[in-house]
Amino acid sequence: MQSGRYEVRQYVYQAVGEITRLASLKDLSAELNDLKIPNAAINDIRQAHALPAIRSKMTKLDLPNEKTLRMQPRAVDLPGKPQEFQLPRPLAPTPCNCFPRSDSIQGK
Repeated sequence: MQSGRYEVRQYVYQAVGEITRLASLKDLSAELNDLKIPNAAINDIRQAHALPAIRSKMTKLDLPNEKTLRMQPRAVDLPGKPQEFQLPRPLAPTPCNCFPRSDSIQGK
């Protein structure tokens, strides 16, 4: 039963590749819609970020160098949750007495 699928797989890949190479996205989508076959364009990352529905939900991270990093939307869309974040400020360095100073080793 499975062997039949594998035998025609290469043919199907070639046929789909030929159709999608020759037809415009608009024409192909119209044809698929007429046949009641669900379809949608596949966006790259930049195209997806440009979509208003996604862009309005994206989070932002303020970086210490005063730049802003635009990040993905939250996994769950809950009202009232922040969309802008900041990195925590670093703590002031504290002296560590883990290692003796070189002058105390030599008795200075």
